[in-house]
Parts: sequence; C-alpha cells; structure tokens
Amino acid sequence: MAEDPPGWLVLASAAGGSGISAVIGLLIDRTSLAVLGPALVVLALLLFFANTALARLAPIGAPELRAPAKFPPAGAGRVD
Repeated sequence: MAEDPPGWLVLASAAGGSGISAVIGLLIDRTSLAVLGPALVVLALLLFFANTALARLAPIGAPELRAPAKFPPAGAGRVD
C-alpha cells in the first residue's frame, strides 16, 4: 500500500489544476476576457503566500542538518 499516497497526491494536484482552470474559464465565459489578468494575479499571490506559510511551518533546513539517507548511494561498497 506504500504506492497509494503518491498516486493520491498526483490525483489531487491534477484535479486542483483542472478545477482552477475550469473556474477561470467560467468567469471568462460569464464576464469577459478582462477577468483573466486579475485571476492570474490572485493565483500568483495565493501561491506566494502558501509557499511562504509552508516554508515557515515546515522549514527544510541546511543540508548538514537533514537526516542521513536510509540507503547508501548507488554503487557504494562495490568492488571493481
């Protein structure tokens, strides 16, 4: 069952991207093409603030502070 979470992640991102495109398309259809610019600005701002919030909530940190890899790199310990 370990392969399920990445699949759900891909499904959620595809559905979210399609949903956002559909909503913007409906806005353009109901009003005019002039809605596209402000909609893109709002999406850019949402993405910026979401990225900033996630960076503060779950900082990645410096590479030396990260946990070591569980598996050795490919070819490690190989004798030629």
